[in-house]
This record gives sequence, structure tokens and C-alpha cells, in this order.
Amino acid sequence: MEPGKLSFGARIALAMKILFNSEAAEALVAGSRGGHSPEAKKIAPVETKPQPSDNSALLLVSALQREGRFVDFIQQEVATFSDEEVGAAARVVHQGCSKALKNMFSFKPVRGEAEGSTITLSKGFDAERNRLVGNVVENQEYRGTLKHSGWEITEVRLPRLQTGTNPKIVTPAEIEIL
Repeated sequence: MEPGKLSFGARIALAMKILFNSEAAEALVAGSRGGHSPEAKKIAPVETKPQPSDNSALLLVSALQREGRFVDFIQQEVATFSDEEVGAAARVVHQGCSKALKNMFSFKPVRGEAEGSTITLSKGFDAERNRLVGNVVENQEYRGTLKHSGWEITEVRLPRLQTGTNPKIVTPAEIEIL
């Protein structure tokens, strides 16, 4: 990497690695003194994750509005509408939002078993992929009923923000010319 081209995020990640990894700190000191200790070769390149951008979220909301009028529906006070009116609107919103999500993401269930089946989880199970609900007590093994299979995104296809556009404009105002 060229001198001076290390990103701010990469510098922070490197600083954290040096702060919490004494071997990395010692290798850095040895390298700065011209030493070529075996520890100096142990420092792995710092991998930085892309920083999340508000633009992705804004583009998603724009797509949900464009395809399913999602923002219109959520901003509308539906308490005064009949159940039939809400149901008819929900059908349109569902179809459009479903289309938008399928265009941008691929999904698969977190668990492959059928909902309603009995599941056994060992102690140390993956808590990001499985959430326990109900009467949960510390145990070596958990046995319960799968209430929801969960969802995992397997592919992301977000559109790129076009230069010169304001991503905060979810949908422009419409003016019908007389």
C-alpha cells in the first residue's frame, strides 16, 4: 500500500489491534527500530469492513415507496378506515413491497425444519441464529417448538446512487399541470 493511503477506518482498526494485541504492538516497535523479528511477520493485514451508508437505507425506502406505496401507507392514519379499505390497501402495499424486496435481496430460512417441529439446541448454540422465548432457564440443552424459521439474507442487490441525486427524496411531489 502506498504511504498515506491507509483509510481512517483501517488506521482505527490497526490502532485497536495494537492496543489489544501485545504481539502486534511488539512487532510494530521492532519494525520501527529496523529489527526484523519473527513477530514482525505475524501482523496480518488489517481488513476493514465497508462502512454502512445511510444511502443504502434511503434507496431501500425509496424502492418500497415506488413499488408498494409503503411510506404513503405508513404515514396514513388508518384508524378511521374500514377493515375492507385497510385490507385492500394492504394487498397493494404487500405486492409492491414484496416485489421491491425480491429485486434487492435473496432470502432463505435460518432453520430448515418445518415450523411447529421440535428443536433441540445444545448449550453454546448460536444466539444470532436462534432466539429462545418462553420459560428460559439456564440449561445444558434446550428443547422447544420452532415457532418461526427466521430469515437470512443470502444476496444483496442494492442499486447504486446516481450522481447528482438527493437520496433523501423518497419520492418527489407530483404536480398535475392544468
